[in-house]
Amino acid sequence: MLAAIMGVSTGVTTYGENIALIHITRVASRSTMQIAGGLLIIMGLFTKIAALLATIPDALVGAVLMMGMSMIAGVAMSNLQVSVALHSH
Repeated sequence: MLAAIMGVSTGVTTYGENIALIHITRVASRSTMQIAGGLLIIMGLFTKIAALLATIPDALVGAVLMMGMSMIAGVAMSNLQVSVALHSH
């Protein structure tokens, strides 16, 4: 409600992927994510880096994405399993 009053056009929601990523990496530091974001912004300013990343085959990008999402789905299933076990008593 407050976001709508302030005029924020994007939805305010939580994403389960963030929780899974913290669970997998065991890193929950904001400064780590801020540094990584800053590095990505700086890398985006250099066209040579973008050209290098553009040469990565689509199949490799898809495989890496599939592995990452599989790990996140595994953490989600683990969390659901724990939740069901706690509520079954």
